[in-house]
Amino acid sequence: MQEHDDITPAAWRLASLLRSHPWRVIAVIASVMLILGTALAGIVNANTSSSDIVVSTDDANQDEGTSRKGGDGDSRAYEDDVENGKAIAVTVDVDGAVVNPNVIELPEGSRVQDAIEACGGLAADADVSGINRASILQDGQKVYVPKVGEAPQTSGSATGTAATGGTLVNINTATVEDLDGLPGVGDATAQAIVDDREANGAFASIEDLMRVSGIGEKKFEKLRDLICV
Repeated sequence: MQEHDDITPAAWRLASLLRSHPWRVIAVIASVMLILGTALAGIVNANTSSSDIVVSTDDANQDEGTSRKGGDGDSRAYEDDVENGKAIAVTVDVDGAVVNPNVIELPEGSRVQDAIEACGGLAADADVSGINRASILQDGQKVYVPKVGEAPQTSGSATGTAATGGTLVNINTATVEDLDGLPGVGDATAQAIVDDREANGAFASIEDLMRVSGIGEKKFEKLRDLICV
């Protein structure tokens, strides 16, 4: 009974307040609701911001991973593409005055300078005066960098990448017109050389030229000192 008596006066006071000052009560209620709404909105925004941070962090990690591919990632990606048949590679033998002579694989369209750099660069005693480092590599080509004072190789094994002294014709890169200028090589034979090169790959040595129909040992001997690979 005492509890009922305690509550009744409070209820009467509230009812009296509503009758005498209704707008004040409404204002208080509205203020309370506004405060509660603001607090709730802050909680929602905090949760949303946390989610955004997580997403942006993932994006940053992904971007960082992508950017790293510009270094060693490019090499690994290229190797994967070669294995999957998505990229074409050329295999060349780099020898002579380079830091690490080796047989290497490079993307199609690479140049002699790329092959030299892939083998650690030039040795201290390298002589590149007779080498065209800007020439495009051919599959199966031998890149030979002579040492200072070393006579250029013009027969036997491959001579490198370009005509030394400006007189040799590279049978791996020469056009039909270039080959037609060689002694004993007419239009038909020059075209046969180009066709064989495209069908069977680059010539590994100048002696491989004899695999072309129409070029026997006698004709080859006339060409030996005029050609290179």
